[in-house]
Amino acid sequence: MYKYSNIKFRLFLNLIINCMFPMFIGLFIYIFFRNNPFYHSSNLENTYISNFIIISINSLPDALWIYSLTSLLIQIWYPEKMHNFFAFSPIILGLLFEVFQYTKIIPGTFCTFDILFMIIFYYLSLFTANRILKRRNYERQAI
Repeated sequence: MYKYSNIKFRLFLNLIINCMFPMFIGLFIYIFFRNNPFYHSSNLENTYISNFIIISINSLPDALWIYSLTSLLIQIWYPEKMHNFFAFSPIILGLLFEVFQYTKIIPGTFCTFDILFMIIFYYLSLFTANRILKRRNYERQAI
């Protein structure tokens, strides 16, 4: 009984760390930093670090949302056979948004760094989920 409740607690903790936390961090960056004129004016010197900060502020929220959604869908549909489709849907959705922005179907600015960050965080989510699911299977076998 103790091991089972420990597994449930770990699932809950995984939900908080890999799904809710990245979503709220992305929302925080989007609300408080994205439209801040300090980061988009000449207040920052033109260096690699300042360019990275600007690119991160603009691209990181989308990437964190992709990470969060991928982690959530994998956690929900892991035992099912259909989880493969749901695991691919966040990155497809993110890429479609960028394509629609490029073709001006939806308002927004197309950015290749958005795509790069989304792909990196998508694979980071798959890697993290893979490690967590291996540990979950090991714990289930131990019960």
